[in-house]
Amino acid sequence: MTDFMPTPEENTPRKARKLPGKGLIIAIGAVAILIAGVFGFTAWQESSNLKLEIANIERLIGNDDFPAALTAITAAQEEFKDNSDLLNLEDKVDLLKTSRTSFEEGLQQISEKNYESALNFLKKVNKLDQQRFTQAQSKIEEAQSAYASQVLGEAQVLKAKNNYIDALAVITRAASSITIGSELLALKEELTPLAQEETRKAEEAKLAVYRSALKSMKVNTDQFNGIKFYKDRSTPYYANYSTIHLYIGKKGEADPYLRFVLRYSDDDWLFINDASINIDGDVRSLDLGSDWERDNGSGDIWEWVDVVATDSHIDLIRDVIKSEKSIIRYNGSKYFDDRTITSTQKRALQNVLNAYEALKL
Repeated sequence: MTDFMPTPEENTPRKARKLPGKGLIIAIGAVAILIAGVFGFTAWQESSNLKLEIANIERLIGNDDFPAALTAITAAQEEFKDNSDLLNLEDKVDLLKTSRTSFEEGLQQISEKNYESALNFLKKVNKLDQQRFTQAQSKIEEAQSAYASQVLGEAQVLKAKNNYIDALAVITRAASSITIGSELLALKEELTPLAQEETRKAEEAKLAVYRSALKSMKVNTDQFNGIKFYKDRSTPYYANYSTIHLYIGKKGEADPYLRFVLRYSDDDWLFINDASINIDGDVRSLDLGSDWERDNGSGDIWEWVDVVATDSHIDLIRDVIKSEKSIIRYNGSKYFDDRTITSTQKRALQNVLNAYEALKL
């Protein structure tokens, strides 16, 4: 039987490990305490500095020194990145600046007796702006009282002129800003039926104008497709006239439609590619496309476009009708020519618009 004996190495006693000395342990502990103290002091110092900065900024805000407050916030943000307290202070400054502006503008509007505008501004003063907010409430009451008196006076003047619709509109508009008192409420109740009757008469008068214009139109019927064409009697029949005009087309019971015509006539070609119009100094492009047609005869030439009248065309024509002076510029391949729109042409444009409204009824 073989005996298993341990190797000499295994029988060799292991050396005992030396434990750190007491002095070393104390030294390590002291270093750790010192490091923790340094970091703790640094954090405490940063927190203390931030509190001082915030207190200074709050003081500047309290003194309404918003530019200095914003400068201090910017400087502090460079040291204390993305600090929520600083971000909140920045928002507070913006809010208070807006509040102060609203308050000051409200006071200015009261001094100018623009009470409706004053109320709009004063109601924007923020509750966080404690001092001005309290003052604003007092000024709002003052403005509301003055506005009510002002509205009552305006409505009574308009009523005396039989402008019942406008008088009622003044009171209705005021109701969105103030509480209507008994006197204004009584006047509103009195004006309501009068305004309704005024509206009815105005509508009747408008319809009479439309129908009269329709009766004055020249009417031609296309014998092949049955379309009726309505033109103002002043619109030139022949093509050798420069003109701007509208005409109406209507087939049976279908809705009427408007056509817009711009025509140039002279003794030599312009080869027009577009046109613009000067309405009392306001120059606008005429969106008529590029399909200009051309013809000539008896020594005259004429170039024209005939397009469906769009809403933008109609708006432009209404501005022309109301204008003091409107000039058309025909832009050719090399040259241009200007023509002033006459008062006769303006009346014709209005007559066709009125007849068009009559046909839509």
